[in-house]
Amino acid sequence: MNKTLLTPILIILCFFSVTAYADIEWGGGNVKFYALDQTLLTNYNGLATLVAVRQGQLISMNQSDLEASDIWVSPGSMITDGENINIILAVSWAFDNGLLWMSGSPHVSTQTMKLYGVLPGDKLYLIAWDRNTFQWNHPVEGSNYTVLPLFIDGDITISATAYGDDD
Repeated sequence: MNKTLLTPILIILCFFSVTAYADIEWGGGNVKFYALDQTLLTNYNGLATLVAVRQGQLISMNQSDLEASDIWVSPGSMITDGENINIILAVSWAFDNGLLWMSGSPHVSTQTMKLYGVLPGDKLYLIAWDRNTFQWNHPVEGSNYTVLPLFIDGDITISATAYGDDD
């Protein structure tokens, strides 16, 4: 392509750049999750939660005021602690032999994220729960869990954020 034609096209593209939006497909990877008794998580004893940190930082799951609460495992729940705001985007039981399968985890659309109040750039985390440590089917203070920040395509230098970045 001619350089004189390419330069104006690049300038126009840069001038009219917009936020790029993307749906989230989560799960997959090669991290094996274990229960407190050192057995691998399965769909019977594991539960994964996808969390967006709307403001501040990830809130501790071991708080006595969250005792026997379903807010950590209910999509759309907004959890606040002081200035920290977290939003539950999705849950999945798709564990097999310790691995969380992407094919069994719900797809989170941009529309759903907007509906829940998630904004571009909010950091995303995966919480893998050991349901053997739940009471009344809900996490309680002392329930066993593992927290992992999400990354784009497993690249630890690129944090996954909610539906896009400014280009």
